[in-house]
Amino acid sequence: MDQLVRATYLEMTKESEATPLSVEPRLDVREATVPCPEINHFFYRTIGGDWGWYERVDWTRDRWHAHVNRRDLTTWVATCEGCPAGYIEFIHHPAHPARHTLRRPDPPIPRPTQSESA
Repeated sequence: MDQLVRATYLEMTKESEATPLSVEPRLDVREATVPCPEINHFFYRTIGGDWGWYERVDWTRDRWHAHVNRRDLTTWVATCEGCPAGYIEFIHHPAHPARHTLRRPDPPIPRPTQSESA
């Protein structure tokens, strides 16, 4: 069965393009500095299932281990108020230092309504 797969690319070529946050962030995104196949596998299956990600569903632990230990890959983990919220896999392109391959972003995290936050 053919299935449409969408890739999303982001590029920022100048640090001056970044803008500071004006509110207290609820989302924290940090690099996972220790490669952990279970983290990438967990997020891929948990998030990817809703988006139709299927390319890595049958990967073994050894295959995940090889993937997360690639020299050109970094994994970033997002949490929202301490709970897992998503992840990003950056594949670095040496010929284009400002270009990265980015997995499709996760669905937006719902913000609490005024009645929930009161």
